[in-house]
Amino acid sequence: GRSLEWKTGVGPASIEVLYRGKGVGIIRKAFGEPDEDQNGVWIYKGMKVAVAQTGQIMTTVRFTISNDQVLSVSVEP
Repeated sequence: GRSLEWKTGVGPASIEVLYRGKGVGIIRKAFGEPDEDQNGVWIYKGMKVAVAQTGQIMTTVRFTISNDQVLSVSVEP
């Protein structure tokens, strides 16, 4: 999962839509163990996520976890 180029922004194929509400097992299977776990926020670095509107590449993805489910997904440069 880390070697793929993901999309962010709009549409059902965005990483936020694909993984919101999913269980932590799916996240671990797709991306492995997080680089950091900050009180339930799993941080994955070295990702490739293209912003739909600009094509800019983001490299950090944060999954906010609660009760073994993904509450939200955010991407950062």
